[in-house]
Amino acid sequence: RGVDGGCTGPVGCVQRSVTCEELALAMSSASACDFKGRWKLVLAVSVFFSFLESARSSPFSPHPLPLHATDGSSPAFFDGWYFRTTDHDRNLSFAVILGSLQPRGTAGWDQSYAALIVSDASKPGTNGAATHIFTEQMFQPNVSITVGTGPWRRPVTQEPPPDAPAVFDYCTPAGCFSVRDDYANLTMAFPSYTVSVTAQARVPWSTDRPNADGPEGLLFPKVRGALLPCHYFVHSLGSLATYRLEPATSRGRDASADTPQPTFLQSASRQLQPSAAAEAGSRVRIEGHGFAHMETNYGTAFPRGWIWSQGIAVGGNSQFVATAFKVTLSNEQGGELESNASGQAPHLPEPDVFAFAYRSPSFNLTLRTPDLASVELHRTACSGTLVLRAHNLLRTRVATLTLVSATATGSARDFSKPLYAPTRDGFSNTPGCVESFSAFGTLNVTDGDGRTIAADTFPLAALEFGGLWRCTTFLGIHGL
Repeated sequence: RGVDGGCTGPVGCVQRSVTCEELALAMSSASACDFKGRWKLVLAVSVFFSFLESARSSPFSPHPLPLHATDGSSPAFFDGWYFRTTDHDRNLSFAVILGSLQPRGTAGWDQSYAALIVSDASKPGTNGAATHIFTEQMFQPNVSITVGTGPWRRPVTQEPPPDAPAVFDYCTPAGCFSVRDDYANLTMAFPSYTVSVTAQARVPWSTDRPNADGPEGLLFPKVRGALLPCHYFVHSLGSLATYRLEPATSRGRDASADTPQPTFLQSASRQLQPSAAAEAGSRVRIEGHGFAHMETNYGTAFPRGWIWSQGIAVGGNSQFVATAFKVTLSNEQGGELESNASGQAPHLPEPDVFAFAYRSPSFNLTLRTPDLASVELHRTACSGTLVLRAHNLLRTRVATLTLVSATATGSARDFSKPLYAPTRDGFSNTPGCVESFSAFGTLNVTDGDGRTIAADTFPLAALEFGGLWRCTTFLGIHGL
């Protein structure tokens, strides 16, 4: 706020202070002042926000709630984090989702949500599912979100100082998620399991700008409410992780006191020790080592339809993440869906926003909307398959990513129960989203002459269909 908006255009253009919201509104309406066309205004706003973003802290940090209106009402806003651990040695993957939401017209964090998804590919699921998948969700009161440590710890009332890494604690009566830039610790007691994970040796989206550059790039800056209703940032593509899943029947009153500590520091070799499982009452205690993917979403609401996928290769040396969705440049609602929502259509129209990243020791590739890249999506949500084909502006890099769920036979039981997603009026799982952690990903990258320059495979990849891009055939499954 308070940007000096000087103008040199026609009579009636007055120099004054403008807000980020007014700049965004101008982009979706007529041209302003002496800008000859909307795209010049887009470019000017992008340059301004690029400068602003260069002096901003990590978007992985918590964000302050928007200011209340004079009538006491407030806009919707949510802040959320996703923490997924993959252990190829044991064919196990699990994720914890945390988020708090202020519905429109309310004041403060009115709703706080937590979800646990555990996918164990070492044993079959029920009713013909290829993988045993477990979903548990809960809403929690009295959330505490603070930034800083020690005597500098404080509530989130303003954005952190420029260039500051993510240092915060998100705590509820069930546990805490604590981040200290490269190091993260999660301990959360769900009704069936207490989850404890520590992660270190962060793998950022960009090594040059680890706390700024991400899937949105700089055209869609991560300033709240500037352009997109929902913002997305990847904190780590594959940190080293130590984890424990403790059954509720065996845990004590204070499960956090027995949080596992990292037993490896060799981030260069990225060698992991074997995992272990021990019987604990009627359930199984599982502890071991793997790789952790961490990201955040925040803003007004999720889009009305989206696709997301993420994977880490065996050994952890290469990773990918991909997402695509339809969206309008508005603070008031998610994206307008323009496709057949049945889940049966094999082809989706080109999304408004997409991002794809592949990282390996010898090859890095980023393709995303702000860089003028293009994408084609072919998916059948009801059978759990997705084909993404993306290329840069000059077609010198073409990436083809194919993801197939464990069975690819149309069984929705290979996916989680419907997960809650933020809307302007609160969290909702109608339709919400579903995830599978047993997809197999195949990536091929070619140059302008069609020659393969990189290839990789990703077992236990995550595949998510959300909103109206879910499979409607199975909307009645899992109690919806």
